[in-house]
Amino acid sequence: MKLITLGTGHGSPTMTRDCSSSVLEVNGSLYLFDAGAPVNALMIRKSLPFEKLRAVFISHSHEDHIGGLPGLIKSLARRQDDGPQTRILLPEEQTVEAVTAFVAATHRMWDEKLLALTAVSAGVVYQDENIRVTAYRTHHFDNENKDFPSFAFAVEAEEKKIVFTGDVSRHLRDFPVDAFDREAVCVMECQHYRPEIAGEVLRKLPVKRFIGVHISDKWNSDPDGFKAALGKVDFPVVLSADGMEFEL
Repeated sequence: MKLITLGTGHGSPTMTRDCSSSVLEVNGSLYLFDAGAPVNALMIRKSLPFEKLRAVFISHSHEDHIGGLPGLIKSLARRQDDGPQTRILLPEEQTVEAVTAFVAATHRMWDEKLLALTAVSAGVVYQDENIRVTAYRTHHFDNENKDFPSFAFAVEAEEKKIVFTGDVSRHLRDFPVDAFDREAVCVMECQHYRPEIAGEVLRKLPVKRFIGVHISDKWNSDPDGFKAALGKVDFPVVLSADGMEFEL
């Protein structure tokens, strides 16, 4: 099983980082977590075939997490095979409607046999022969005094567990603690909270490995500062870069 952090930037792209997107590869199938632009280009550059993409999981509806969906859908709709349907799981019904309307406005639609868009809620949201994915409600929009849905996703595959936190709130009271019912890799954003608070939370959990994504400008130039602020932990910590690959 392999994790590829395609885009690791925060909010807006930078000279070295694109917006949020990560691919999990399991038994030759691909699963995408968030779809910031230009995710279809990043998949092409990594030689990741669109016909192998089984599901896309969007943590919340901010543009840096969904902005690459129109291009991704265009690439998926051009598939020439009739293989497994790609499911795109979105955090809000209005996001399903908006993405569908935007693609229609570009005069491109898709064959529903190949592609389906649905809204999710907390609980098990996806399962196939390779993985099982459970969504946990978070409250990232508390940072804007709003109450739109946001989610973390816990993936079980090959007797291992990976937790994608998505973007969380600055106080971390919404951190998906319940997802860590056993040892798990934590793929966590590094923008919206102080690392000292994260360290307090993570030290209490069976974290096997910390992979940082959605890197803020501050920590982009000072990754060692992030690690120092996180404090002493019993697991390895890496702040990822675009295109990095991890064997899990």
